[in-house]
Amino acid sequence: MKVTIDKKSQNEGVITINLEEKDYKEAFENKLKEYGKKMNLKGFRPGKVPVGLVNKMYGKSIKADEINHKASNGLEDFIKDQKLQLLGDPIAIPNETPSDFETQKDFELKFDVGFVPEFNIPLEKKVKVNYYTVKEDKDLLEQTLQNLKDQFGDRTDPEIAEEQDTVFGDLKSEDGSIEKKAGIKIADMPKKNRNLLIGKKKGDVINFEIEKAFGKEKSGILGNMGMSKEELEALKGPFTLKVDSLTRMAPAEMNQEFFDKVFGPGSVKTEEEFISRVKEDIAKSNEVEQKNQFFRDIKKTLNENTKLELPRDFLKRWLTLGAGQENKIPEDQLEKELPDYIDQLKWNIITNKVREEQKIEVKPEEVKEETKRLFNSQLGQNFPEDQKDELLERFADNYLQENEGKNFSNIFNSLMERRILEYLEQNVTRVEKKINHKEFKKLLEG
Repeated sequence: MKVTIDKKSQNEGVITINLEEKDYKEAFENKLKEYGKKMNLKGFRPGKVPVGLVNKMYGKSIKADEINHKASNGLEDFIKDQKLQLLGDPIAIPNETPSDFETQKDFELKFDVGFVPEFNIPLEKKVKVNYYTVKEDKDLLEQTLQNLKDQFGDRTDPEIAEEQDTVFGDLKSEDGSIEKKAGIKIADMPKKNRNLLIGKKKGDVINFEIEKAFGKEKSGILGNMGMSKEELEALKGPFTLKVDSLTRMAPAEMNQEFFDKVFGPGSVKTEEEFISRVKEDIAKSNEVEQKNQFFRDIKKTLNENTKLELPRDFLKRWLTLGAGQENKIPEDQLEKELPDYIDQLKWNIITNKVREEQKIEVKPEEVKEETKRLFNSQLGQNFPEDQKDELLERFADNYLQENEGKNFSNIFNSLMERRILEYLEQNVTRVEKKINHKEFKKLLEG
């Protein structure tokens, strides 16, 4: 068997496999004998069907299977020996004339392949990446304080809706295709449309055009209906809302009871201490988002500056043919998604190179510790202190064994990417930039 590659470019080529009869003859004849031993054919004792008859009946399909098997193994071995880093899978090139498995002895099979070319990552201090820090923001502080007062305030059930209230009821489309329970916070609606609900009471029925009533914030206002953002954005036309109940939260007052509800008994004793703690929490929250944005910018910068050309046309064909998936990607959808797919693929190639060159590892016990940390941050406050370690251990073990290993892979990949990004962070120049909260929020949405 002879296997060669014709590199058409730095990232595409054609692998040709030439098989002679001697390459598959012995295996083919052995398969015929195996078939004969297993066959039950009228006129012959079980397992005594002559090889010639087996060949006449099934020889073509057995030979085809054996040739494909030999070619597949030869292709795999060649890729390993040549250390080709393939993208996707080899795509078989149809022969100009169909193979004749009855009389033909020598066969030629060709495969289109796409692969990763040699490249270097521009890791040096002259590569600059912005690190955005959020300036202390008086408006954000006031908004956060008001949200806390609303969250920990006292609930009442008014008879008539006012601007600060939440209206609960049955939301129904005119054609009856949508019928859901909804809770609508009047203050979240566009200001000009709030009068639709202000002044309403239990039992009232309100008619409106859903797009006009809620505007661009439709998915945010109706996000508690158990529908996806896409489904909510697609809602249109006439709707009715039948009011079931009204809720009003009376904001909490700045007193010890409020401080204790927010931070725990005795943790904060004065308004100044309370505001200071809130500022600290805002800063911590911003710090996490600032770091995440910095990592996103590292990714973007390296993707843009790394000279790594991927075989776009090959990848498009591979994805169109199914990419080893059950369902092929429709061509119009592929055209839309291909740029993002290639960007993510490029990033995966870059991070794999960094991981291999820098020997960055994640051990199974580290995956478990990270899982315990995540459960502790989400549920730890609900566990009795004397049982917490045991419960976290059990939760982590169960979670990592579920979902056919995908949960383990997700935590592993997340940890690996974080370590790679931490390495990259040390090898670029961080440019500090201070912006206000609104600018930072716009950047995150960006």
